[in-house]
Amino acid sequence: MQINVPVMILGIHDLYPVMCGCHDCESGHSFGPAMREYYLIHYIKSGQGSFTYGEKSWQLTKGQCFLICPNEITLYKADEKQPWHYTWVAFSGEYAKGLLAAVGLGSENHVFESGPATVLFEELYEKIIRNDFAHGKPEYYLLSLLWSLFFLLPQVETHETQSTRYVKKTRDYIFSMYTNKISVASLAQFCGLDRRYLCRIFKKEIGMTLQEYILDYRLSKAHALLLETSLTIGDTARSVGYTDVYNFSKMFKKKYGVSPRNIRVQNSG
Repeated sequence: MQINVPVMILGIHDLYPVMCGCHDCESGHSFGPAMREYYLIHYIKSGQGSFTYGEKSWQLTKGQCFLICPNEITLYKADEKQPWHYTWVAFSGEYAKGLLAAVGLGSENHVFESGPATVLFEELYEKIIRNDFAHGKPEYYLLSLLWSLFFLLPQVETHETQSTRYVKKTRDYIFSMYTNKISVASLAQFCGLDRRYLCRIFKKEIGMTLQEYILDYRLSKAHALLLETSLTIGDTARSVGYTDVYNFSKMFKKKYGVSPRNIRVQNSG
């Protein structure tokens, strides 16, 4: 038995469902080699089978999932003796690749345990079997499921070093908090590291000190604001975390060779 549930296009570009379905496969049933234009996650409800991408092949069983990325040629096949039953959800969007990467999934990692997300896949399977979508709008349910899925998906081990993960965590903090006061001490506390150790690994990984990186990031944001908005110099400075407008102007001119006031004049033509 195979059930496919197409969905209406919502006009959302960040993350959106394409379709979903379930399949209680017959012995040896296979699909591929074939390519998709969207992301596709299969959750194995029971049974077992194989998944192949490139030169890699995995033998998978109940509770495991496999990811297919856009434009990848893959093959998957149900076991002859214990064919798998699975449910799946297809999705796309500008955020999809980044959201998958955040949990360690993508072109380098295709297979993972469902973990806490099992409850979502089991619920989806039951809804499809009961035909709950017959009189509803599956796209809204699936949209909610996708965001919940990324919240619950366990982190897959990657080839990143521990130092690289700490540096990424530090940069993410700066990206979110650059409008506020940021100190090396607060960054070290956020990462749970000694400040000297954090400074050392950050400089080694990025090639800049933490202070240099924060300064450079704030000034790049200010540069964009000055060219893309009509904010005053003072409002621009405060919007990127500067309370001293004079110091902001001095640092801006040092980086770009022109004052914040004159940067607009240079780019007005």
